[in-house]
Amino acid sequence: MRRILAMVVAILMLFSLFPGNMSKAYGAYPPNITAIYSLRLDGTMASPAKGPVDKYTDIKITGSGFVTYDASGNVTASVDYVYIDSPDTSKKLTILSVNENTIYAKVPPATSIGLSANIPYTIIVHRSDGQSAAIFNGFTYVNNPSISKVALDNFITLVKDSNGNIVGRTSKSYIRMEGSYFNDVGLVQINGETASVVSQSGSVLVTTIPQNIFIDPTSTYTVTVTNIYRGSDTKQTQIYAVNHDITGLSKYVAIVGDEITIYGRGFNSLGSDFKVYIGNNLVNSSDINIKSDTEMTVKVPAPKDTTLEYQNIDIVASNGSTATLVGALKIIPTPAIFTIDNITPNAGSVSGGTKVVIVGQNLREDLIVKFGGVAAKSVQSITLPGLTENQRAIQVVTPPYSKSGPVDVTVVDPVTGYTVTKQNAFFYLAVEDTMVVIDMNPTEGYESGNTPVTLWGFNFQKNDDPSTYTYNEDKTEITYVNTNYTYKDPVTGNYVTGTRERKLYVTFGGNKAQIENVYKPETGQQTLNVLSPSVTLNPPGQNMPVDVVVTVETTVKDTNGNVVMQYSEQSSPPSKFTYKPLPSNPVILSVSPNTGSRAGGDTVIIQGFDIRPGVKVYFGDKLATVKDLTTGGDNKSVLTVISPPSTDLGYVDVKVVNKDADSQRGFYVYKNGYYYYTAPSISSIFTNFGSKYGGNLITIYGSDFFVGQTVVDGVYSPEYPDVRIGNIQLKVISVEDKDGNLIDGKKFNIGTKIKALIPETSTPYPVGWYDVTIKNYDGINGTIGGSVTLPNAFEIKDTQKKPSIISVDPNKGPTKGGTLIKITGSNFEKGSIVTIDGVQASVKKVSSGNTEIEATTPPGTLGKKIVQVVNPSDGGVALLVDGFEYVLIETKPQITKVVPNYGGKGTLIYIFGSDFSKKVGDSEGAKAYIGNTVLENVYVLDENTIIGIIPDMKYTGLYEIKVVNPDTATAVAPEKFHFLVPESNPVITSVTPNFGTVNGGTAILIEGQDFRRGAEVFIGGNKATNVVVSPDGKSITAITPPGKPGKTYVTVVNYDGGNYTYGIHEGETGFTYVIPNSQPVITKVEPDKGSTYGGQEVTIYGQDFRISKDEQGNILKDENGNPIGPDVYFGNVKAQKVVYIDYGTLKVITPPNAPGKVRVTVVNYDGGLGYLEGGYTYIQSKPQIKQVIPPKFDKTGGTYGIIVGNDFSVPVYDKDKLILPGSSVYIDGVEVKDVQVVDSTMIKFIAPPVDKVGTKELKVVNPDGGTATFKVEYVSPSTHPQIYSITPDRGSINGGTYVVIKGKDFRDKVKVYFDAYEAKVISVSPDTIVILTPPGDPQKDINRSVDVTVFNEEDGGSFTLKNGFTYIATETKPKITSITPNTGSTKGGETVTITGDDFRQGARVFFGEKEALNVVVKSYNTIIATTPSHPEGKVDVIVRNPDYADAVFPQGFTYVQTVPDEPVGFWVESIPGNDHTLRLRWSETKGAKYYEIYLVSDSTYKFIASTDKLEYYVTNLSPNTKYTFALRAVNELGPSNFVTASSTTDRSSNSKYDTYVEGAKENKTSISTSNGALIVTLGDTSESEYILNFKDDIYKNINKWVINVPSKYKNTAKKVKIYTQKFEMEFYLTDLYFTGDYDRITITRITGKEYEDMVKNLSKNVTILSDIYDIKYEKITDGKAVNYTNFKNNIYVLIGVENNRLGKKDINRAKISYITYYLPYVGPNPMVIMYNVDRNKNTVSGKISSPGQIAVTY
Repeated sequence: MRRILAMVVAILMLFSLFPGNMSKAYGAYPPNITAIYSLRLDGTMASPAKGPVDKYTDIKITGSGFVTYDASGNVTASVDYVYIDSPDTSKKLTILSVNENTIYAKVPPATSIGLSANIPYTIIVHRSDGQSAAIFNGFTYVNNPSISKVALDNFITLVKDSNGNIVGRTSKSYIRMEGSYFNDVGLVQINGETASVVSQSGSVLVTTIPQNIFIDPTSTYTVTVTNIYRGSDTKQTQIYAVNHDITGLSKYVAIVGDEITIYGRGFNSLGSDFKVYIGNNLVNSSDINIKSDTEMTVKVPAPKDTTLEYQNIDIVASNGSTATLVGALKIIPTPAIFTIDNITPNAGSVSGGTKVVIVGQNLREDLIVKFGGVAAKSVQSITLPGLTENQRAIQVVTPPYSKSGPVDVTVVDPVTGYTVTKQNAFFYLAVEDTMVVIDMNPTEGYESGNTPVTLWGFNFQKNDDPSTYTYNEDKTEITYVNTNYTYKDPVTGNYVTGTRERKLYVTFGGNKAQIENVYKPETGQQTLNVLSPSVTLNPPGQNMPVDVVVTVETTVKDTNGNVVMQYSEQSSPPSKFTYKPLPSNPVILSVSPNTGSRAGGDTVIIQGFDIRPGVKVYFGDKLATVKDLTTGGDNKSVLTVISPPSTDLGYVDVKVVNKDADSQRGFYVYKNGYYYYTAPSISSIFTNFGSKYGGNLITIYGSDFFVGQTVVDGVYSPEYPDVRIGNIQLKVISVEDKDGNLIDGKKFNIGTKIKALIPETSTPYPVGWYDVTIKNYDGINGTIGGSVTLPNAFEIKDTQKKPSIISVDPNKGPTKGGTLIKITGSNFEKGSIVTIDGVQASVKKVSSGNTEIEATTPPGTLGKKIVQVVNPSDGGVALLVDGFEYVLIETKPQITKVVPNYGGKGTLIYIFGSDFSKKVGDSEGAKAYIGNTVLENVYVLDENTIIGIIPDMKYTGLYEIKVVNPDTATAVAPEKFHFLVPESNPVITSVTPNFGTVNGGTAILIEGQDFRRGAEVFIGGNKATNVVVSPDGKSITAITPPGKPGKTYVTVVNYDGGNYTYGIHEGETGFTYVIPNSQPVITKVEPDKGSTYGGQEVTIYGQDFRISKDEQGNILKDENGNPIGPDVYFGNVKAQKVVYIDYGTLKVITPPNAPGKVRVTVVNYDGGLGYLEGGYTYIQSKPQIKQVIPPKFDKTGGTYGIIVGNDFSVPVYDKDKLILPGSSVYIDGVEVKDVQVVDSTMIKFIAPPVDKVGTKELKVVNPDGGTATFKVEYVSPSTHPQIYSITPDRGSINGGTYVVIKGKDFRDKVKVYFDAYEAKVISVSPDTIVILTPPGDPQKDINRSVDVTVFNEEDGGSFTLKNGFTYIATETKPKITSITPNTGSTKGGETVTITGDDFRQGARVFFGEKEALNVVVKSYNTIIATTPSHPEGKVDVIVRNPDYADAVFPQGFTYVQTVPDEPVGFWVESIPGNDHTLRLRWSETKGAKYYEIYLVSDSTYKFIASTDKLEYYVTNLSPNTKYTFALRAVNELGPSNFVTASSTTDRSSNSKYDTYVEGAKENKTSISTSNGALIVTLGDTSESEYILNFKDDIYKNINKWVINVPSKYKNTAKKVKIYTQKFEMEFYLTDLYFTGDYDRITITRITGKEYEDMVKNLSKNVTILSDIYDIKYEKITDGKAVNYTNFKNNIYVLIGVENNRLGKKDINRAKISYITYYLPYVGPNPMVIMYNVDRNKNTVSGKISSPGQIAVTY
């Protein structure tokens, strides 16, 4: 009540201040409020204005009149008070600032002024002059948020598989707050950290947990919630943890009122006032039942938000902690009750598969349908005609059933369990008794029917049916009656005799067919012959497929005629029957009316026969709009169309084209069926009024005014249109076009302006408004054709006084107008209108006596003209015939430019400027001069343009260009013309295309001769752009500038002045600017970049691409019969191959061009042009050579080579025509002749001979100059391998085929290539190589024969067998399931059984890479084979079928060591200083128990000793004598093969008998092994460097090298070189610190799992190309080791790259890198000082400053 009273007071106060009760003091306009904004949390002002109840709020009031001003700008009044709710002093706001349109103020807290929250209050402003304004609902106080509980909320999401099964769950924690006023929350903070709002609903607020906050239930947190209006609440509270969980539901789909069980834990500890929510609904406590700590049941309430498919389930404990199951429960409405009303058909085979339609109330496709208790398949809703409001139809497929007979049909609701059953509703028939249709032929026919159709199937006539049948009256049904039919009584179960009737009929789309006969052979399929019924096509004239259904209705009766059983069967052929319309043959009888305006839009009736829906109608080549088509029973057709617009006049053919038309039929042409006449229009009339006595000269503006010709006594005269005002016929003086040309019916016929005189009369015309009508005489035979009437367009006024003209002074003036004239006469008036030749002059003044008028003449044409004065008041008019003469005087010509401004004799120039006099009638026009010589062929195009030809000035120099008008007014060009005497003599023979759009941009080709570099092209006086002169000077390409419509000239001017103008000589077309009808647009070019050598197919997308047509409108086609599309240009270069796809798509082969972006242009045949600026980017090709196979060529030539790389140019052909050449190959600058570019990645060639061996440069050069080089080596090989055979010569595209290559001169180090793919060599002998084929490319290599190359690596000998191997796709899919036994001896020879599937005769078996022996394919699933020998360990077992399909059983067979392996690493070495002892060493051998040592002499083996150690000292030997020893490993199963090694004892002079001590204190360098490490201690040497070469094979198993350097060599400047097979190190002794007894460098090659782990941990962009080496540097003092962090000076290292790791990578991008750091204080980024790549040796070297783990990386 208080609020209402406040509003009433405010309103009364405002009304008391409004102007109705105002004194003069309130005369100014009142203030006005348009909007109020309040300060938000984010610092912005926003509307609606709201604020917290307990704080001040800044508001912004916008409007007008808040400040008023007087005329001098002084303030007269200003807002002085702002109130809230009512104009009470206690409710006054603090004003912060005021201007004319804005007030800033502060609203006080609601509590301080007695106001309440959530009530909109009025804001009132009061101005100092007493006026006020108010806005209702201006400001609202809002309650602050209030926090009561804070706890965690676990969001649980169940993860389901594709079948809906729960396979996992995810959980995420949020913070959940309970309280009030959680609306418009803008900021939530936990201990000062911001949390994001997830959801808010007034009483519940859910947020994220801030990133830096870790929730501890025992801690206290400061929680602050602030709304966007800055109202907030802060609470110190614990955040309670969630001690309960939800793990699942008893069901996930329920209806309202269902009871569901929630599974979880912690339900017993939820507290007394826990809550459960489903969606946003709080479940009543009475509907919740906690059954145990892990189960509770709840009753499902109706969802509040029905737009959500799935609802959350929240369980909230008493402390507010919550478990939320996200999107878990789908609540569906309670389904409606359903019924079964009908089942069709109600019989089918026990094998199932019968499609059955069930009709009933409220049926749905989610229902379960059962036949005899067995669920049907594929329940689908279908639409049927004639169903009642709630009836629905479903279609199901019957399931198989165990026996024949009637069964119940049951429909079950899967949600509610509601069930409806129809007893004995479906009859299962035995398969052999089921009627079924197998096929049908033909499957189409005409709509008229009577197509003979044969259906094949079974049981049309059953075996127990009589041989004869009876027809119904129209032969659409046949009936078989068996009067002695035995059946099982469904009641008693006894077999009894009765009668069976089988009625058969066939329907086509529901229409019964006439049955011809049924043929039943003794065995096999029966045939049913019918005639298709006639149909009415829907829609008419279109193909209509229909179902063909054979129905058999069976009725069984007892002997009394009672029906015992009834059922029906239905079956359809696999395909539908398609009704086709009869072929059309349209005829036009008449066209009415047969004339009309070329504007189109006239309704025309065409009568004829057999005109069908979808017909198209053409008037000439223009498509009419079909409005209606009526057809009669006699095939008569009445077609209503709207005539299309036409640019032509006269007769055109009328053509109807039915939809089924082809080149022979389906259309009809009615010759000269329609006549187009003009469509005149009137846009304005000047003057549009006149005297009732006539005499007015008026000008009518419009279009399509037709002037014909009449002939009287052989004299031609123009026949002007009939012009009438009402019934008054006017005298037409002239008709002109928009350019001022007189239309006389000879050259021109159509005008846009008519000048006509209203006949004078002594009998006044009736006063009033009249229609103006124009009728053209362009109808048939010169009759009235086009006409137009402008209603009420002219007013005849009641003339009271007639003006008169006595004289005009001056009576002459220039045609450009502007002459000030004085007209003397009488009865003029203020506002009198003056015209000269019908054109309004500008009246300056009319004298006070109305006897003189001063006016300025308008522009006119030469000659004497009528001067007219018209009084607007009453239409009075005065005419003075020949009152003013337009003459060419007082011109002021100016020349702005001359184009071109240089050239020689014959140059066509354009002179641009103004006020050039044009030749009109017999008067002369302007003349143009160069110097004092008149230009040849001068023609004044218009007052701004003159063209002329430069005469021979004989001498080069600068000459003035001037223009002289007939009145001698002269203009001189601002720049002189540079006349040149050229050497060149260019000639233009053609310009292609010779027309283009007025907008410019057309790419043209100018052909001729003697065009020079720097030539310029001019078209119509405008300079062309993008001019490119061909190197041979015979062509120019250019882009046309914009121009005016019509024909113009093309001029080429060479730099020396040589010129030619095309279009001025006889037979030359010049260039024609056209306004095209088409407007092609390019939207996309795809791809939009490619090589400068062209040849790439691109697709151009856009609109309005048109097929080219000739002048008769016929479609132009290429030699293949394809439509010719638009021309396409890339820059200036025309594409040679363009394929028109459709209106918006072209396929184009790019032409060659220079690098960079170019404009792509499409030019239609009518000149319509569209382009995409920068639409295609030409990229200079950058071919790369990655590999040349083989890498060495025979200097005598003939080596077959393959270049592997990318971006090679593939030649482009159009059929057999070469459009673009491919890449060329050069070796040392000499072109290779025998070259085949296979694709962009491979080139094959025959290497030519050279004079000398050595490195040569191989170069691939693309047609655009893109070049790639590669170093190859020519050699004189000592080997000359040959390939005799390859077995097998074909294999799987997936590779892995075991292949034997027979030939000669193969060497141990050999590589084999299949084209560019390197094979894996298994074994090699001089005449045999065994390999596993590499995989091919499935996209291009299947069924392709590849060349096979054998390359001896050492000397470069190679041989290639062309097409030696074919990759194929395999068909079989063999599979191995077991191998018995699956272990065996490393010696092989054991029989195994391989079981599996799809083994084929001729299959081969491999154990690892070795082929098994005695392979017998016992069956598809069993193979017997004998194992080959193989080293110990697990191997894959492979079965390869004859089609090269492999089955692999990984690790399927284990080879067990029997006798030991051969020992490795066996070597013998002398002992310096001991001449009678040799030391024998070897590596540990797998399977060995001990070792036997023999002395070998002349092939005799003498046993020395046996040992289980890995070294042995042989003593009592002779000095300086070579000894050979043999070693073998032995175990309980026998010995291994022998290995041998030799060495020579020390010389006697060096002997220090029995003084050998191993270690660092020896004076000589010592080498020893310990635990697989090689230990070197440097000793004295007279050499300048220590060379430690460990590349021999005896060191191949060494992975660790230890170099000890005694400190006594600290100041020795010797170099140390260490060589291993894949690693080298070099340093000077001065590079070491030597701060202990000795320095030690340890080099360890990392292998095995440690290597693999390191590789795995590397970042993804790093690839290891070598082994990893751990380098350690230490000082040794008193036996203790201390690490150095770096070397004193940088030391050199070299690492070999592994080919299998390098692959196709470019080794030049490899480098040595530190992988990890030995000590953390080595530094964050140790670098390799420099590195060098040797691509021939596959090594990378560099200098390192610190120890650490290093490798070659990419």
